[in-house]
Amino acid sequence: DHIRERMERFQSWMTVGAAAHEYTRVASGVSDVAVYSRLKPWDHLPGSLMVAEAGGYIAKWDGTPYSLADSYAGLIVTNSKDSWDAVHHMLFDGFDLTTFKRLSA
Repeated sequence: DHIRERMERFQSWMTVGAAAHEYTRVASGVSDVAVYSRLKPWDHLPGSLMVAEAGGYIAKWDGTPYSLADSYAGLIVTNSKDSWDAVHHMLFDGFDLTTFKRLSA
């Protein structure tokens, strides 16, 4: 419930468009961050490569690298590692994310 409350406060920074569009916005510098709770490879593999090539930073909510096998893990995509750390802190400070398998809908 605490994470859900933090995510709701964070909603004004999040878009609800297509992942491909959001990745393009982060890679080009139009947006600083995108946060996802479901990870289908066709949505995230191309975009994560594009953001990484542009100097951005992508990692799961628990800080581990994105993997094609993690379809229900959360993902934070940012323009830099420092931005990733700041977003992660705002959303998850004080929570043990290693125990989460899926955020309930």
